[in-house]
Amino acid sequence: SEMCIIDRGNILTHYFTDPLTLRKYQQGPIGPYLEEFIDWFEKRGYGSHCGIRRHIRGADCFARWAEKIEI
Repeated sequence: SEMCIIDRGNILTHYFTDPLTLRKYQQGPIGPYLEEFIDWFEKRGYGSHCGIRRHIRGADCFARWAEKIEI
C-alpha cells in the first residue's frame, strides 16, 4: 500500500514530503539504494538539505536514463 511505501523510506521523508515524489523515488530504479545513498552523503557532510535533494534528483534522473537506454 501507499502508506507502507512512505513508511519504508523514513530517511527520504526528511528530504521530501509529497507522497507522489516519495513514491516516484522509492519505486524507481534507485529505490532499493536510497537509504544507503542518502546515508553516505549525510555521514560525509555533503551539502545542505537542498544539496542532498539535488543529489537524489540527479541520481534518479541518471538511473532512469540508464534504464531507458538499457545500460
